[in-house]
Amino acid sequence: MKKLFTFIIIYCASVTLALGQGAEGFNKFREKANEYGSGSFIGENGINWDYTACKKTSVIKADGLEKSRLLLSNDSTSEINSSVISGGIGFLRITYTTLAMTPVKLDVFVNRVKIATLTSPASENTVSNSSADIPVNMDRPFYIRIKQADYTSGEVVIEKVLWSKFASKDYGILPNDIVPTNANATNVTVINNGFHSEYASTYHVYPNPAKEYVVIEMTENHDVTFKLFTLSGQMIIQEQIKASGQKIGLNNLKEGLYIYKIIDDKGKQVTGKLVLR
Repeated sequence: MKKLFTFIIIYCASVTLALGQGAEGFNKFREKANEYGSGSFIGENGINWDYTACKKTSVIKADGLEKSRLLLSNDSTSEINSSVISGGIGFLRITYTTLAMTPVKLDVFVNRVKIATLTSPASENTVSNSSADIPVNMDRPFYIRIKQADYTSGEVVIEKVLWSKFASKDYGILPNDIVPTNANATNVTVINNGFHSEYASTYHVYPNPAKEYVVIEMTENHDVTFKLFTLSGQMIIQEQIKASGQKIGLNNLKEGLYIYKIIDDKGKQVTGKLVLR
């Protein structure tokens, strides 16, 4: 019976990894030292996690059981890294909690590419945060790395890392030089083409998914050009936007995934994904 139970656990973990989706809540992080340290542990899906300058903190759940939590120190070397995960990745979401009166800034990598920087301002209270869904759309094995961006980032608890499987029928296979932005996340700066995009939060394209139209919302009114492309790179819409709130009609387009670009009058660009349903 014990062997059968062990087989079931291993089989379930293998199925999850084979599908390329899963979650890590760090409940198996068993570091007992009061000081920050480095090491590794096997997580909830059989994934190996390496950690540097981290320590354990705990919370007692409603059922009275202790739940381990992984705490990153306010040190630029503090980070966690997963082993390689098969099956590809669609979206990545990270929930985390700030503890001290200092702002938090976390860099998130998939493989060697920085895909986002998560930020949270200083607060008098403990604050729970979620990155929303960060699109990655990578149809190959991957690993996840989360690290303190620099020495100004305060202590932070990584509560959970969630990822969805890559699904070509939903996302298509994106060109390697396009990493779409996430218009819905208020505390995420998404990285485009491997470079830091400080304009990602300037524009909001909604609703997304869309059906008949999208609205371009700007923090400041600019003359911008909105371009919409198929995944093969064919431009199908190009419109000049003069003010925030302008609608762009999508009635004649098929359902699926598209790539948009917003280009301002100084040539600066924001790239993102748009789903039509």
